[in-house]
Amino acid sequence: MILLEIDENISFDKCCFLTDYVSVRRRKKINRFCFEKDKLLSLFAGLLVRFCVMKKYNIPNSSIEFEIGTHGKPFLADRNEYNFSVSHSGRCIAFAESDFPVGIDIEQIRDFDENIAKRYFSENERKHIENSSDFNKAFAEIWTSKEAYIKMTGDGLTVPLDSFCTVSGIPDYYFMHEKFSDCMVSVCLHESHRNEKTEIMNCYEIMDFFRRLKE
Repeated sequence: MILLEIDENISFDKCCFLTDYVSVRRRKKINRFCFEKDKLLSLFAGLLVRFCVMKKYNIPNSSIEFEIGTHGKPFLADRNEYNFSVSHSGRCIAFAESDFPVGIDIEQIRDFDENIAKRYFSENERKHIENSSDFNKAFAEIWTSKEAYIKMTGDGLTVPLDSFCTVSGIPDYYFMHEKFSDCMVSVCLHESHRNEKTEIMNCYEIMDFFRRLKE
């Protein structure tokens, strides 16, 4: 898992040259955003995925192509064995890769919302929050775990969120949680990756990496 935070002093104008390194689809998505923060998040999320693919397979950026699954899950064309997931919130981006299906979600921690819990959480998940010493943290862990799970399966919101329980466990998978800046991160990983380590990066490392490609 890689966690990256975008420096609040960076402007989109300062790094708009990096849009040359993402797909046309990604550039169109970036251009549709009104706020600079959203443009930066989308840009660096796309760059982070490409950075990891290039490092893993030692291939040039120009040879990387992505396709979109039935329910919107992106995948790397011609490399079915590579699974990845990316998410962003606030000024933070979370990324996970695996040789098994994987899902990750990051959300800014907010106040416990009992109405959301009643509507979308299972009974065991609601009890887990009630028994927790920190309602907001427990709520954030469950909410992001649910998002991570449906990203892992690739089924999206076709699966009712109250139809599965993240605290009771998912067969062959486990959930890892980590607080990063003002966000909660949850990743749904195969059991064989239980010793997964977290790497912290900053946006300047990504900028420098792609800037050197131009030299």
